[in-house]
Amino acid sequence: MAAAPPLPLSVRQRCAAATATGTRRHPLVKAMRIWRRGIPTLVLTDASGAELAAEADEGQQWGELWQHYPDFRRSPTGKPADPRAAAAVALALEALSGSGRAANGSAADVAGGPGFDWLIYGDDDVAFMWPGLLSMLEGLDPQQPYFLTDDLWSWWPRGIDPKKQWQTAPRADQPRCLPCSFNDAGLDLAATHAFKTCNCTVAAMADAFGQLLAPSADWLDFPAHPPYMSMDGGGGAVISIGLLRRLNATQYGRCIRGETGRTEVYGSDGLVTECVWQQGFGITDPGYELHHRGSFLFNAGGPQTSWKTLAAEAESALQGSGGRGVSTQQQERLLHMVSKHTDGGAMHNHREEAAHVARFLASMAQHAQRFSPPLEQLAKRLKP
Repeated sequence: MAAAPPLPLSVRQRCAAATATGTRRHPLVKAMRIWRRGIPTLVLTDASGAELAAEADEGQQWGELWQHYPDFRRSPTGKPADPRAAAAVALALEALSGSGRAANGSAADVAGGPGFDWLIYGDDDVAFMWPGLLSMLEGLDPQQPYFLTDDLWSWWPRGIDPKKQWQTAPRADQPRCLPCSFNDAGLDLAATHAFKTCNCTVAAMADAFGQLLAPSADWLDFPAHPPYMSMDGGGGAVISIGLLRRLNATQYGRCIRGETGRTEVYGSDGLVTECVWQQGFGITDPGYELHHRGSFLFNAGGPQTSWKTLAAEAESALQGSGGRGVSTQQQERLLHMVSKHTDGGAMHNHREEAAHVARFLASMAQHAQRFSPPLEQLAKRLKP
């Protein structure tokens, strides 16, 4: 596996990861070790027996906890693997830290296990980039209930767009929460249907957007359902320990199995969104796109920009003088991106393609070393 510099202890103490996979896709999980680099990671898989034992034994040296989670034949999405992917969010807290970070801010919780402040969640083929991720978290209190992403499946109602359309990006008029520390200088947030809050609750969104959304039945009965279809698992999300502690794991488990009423969602990412919403919490958009039109942090470049394109841009930047091998816009994207989908579903041979993904991640790590502030410096800016 290609080498990448070790993460500073301050980063490994603050962040954890969770994902779900299937037996055929295990090579992708292993390729992603280059970005995770030892942070506590929960991996849910359909593997069992000797195969699971072997993966768990290998994963220990990478800080991974591999657990069996069977397919659920009566999945509300019609896809038996989806509840496994959605379950990773609620199971991570207990599996990786028991009660999370200790009250005194130490890296060990009251049960003696590792603690964390931020859970990095996404499909098994999503790569995360530390400089952009840590910069996004600057100034945010992990004890507040944050569900951070700007990669959304949106379903636009009549009256806002001429017709319904799906897209994985919030538009300028997407109803959204923004972090309470968001710099809105020069922006008219009311015009973008956005408001700043440290506590993005369903009640707060209903107060802010009820009048806007109520006339349209196409919003799936807001506020009973969110004013967007879901996060996109191909872009992932970063979830605070504050939100995880507020979730009722039993209720969440019933929701992802379709036992809590109507769950009109397409995939596991929709299950996560809906089941968090049922417990009173919405998604917070980091707001990057409001200052950088057309640019997003999660799944940077969108589905129209391949991860292989970003890999080529990173290589060009490294070969050029002072990053001049790429345009200013391309360099900005490389510096600020939080995640990128590597499209495992389109891979014919996961083992071979995983090797290419590993090289992409190694290039991104080298790019970060050369052009981004040191990760230790970025980690010091995080709130305890």
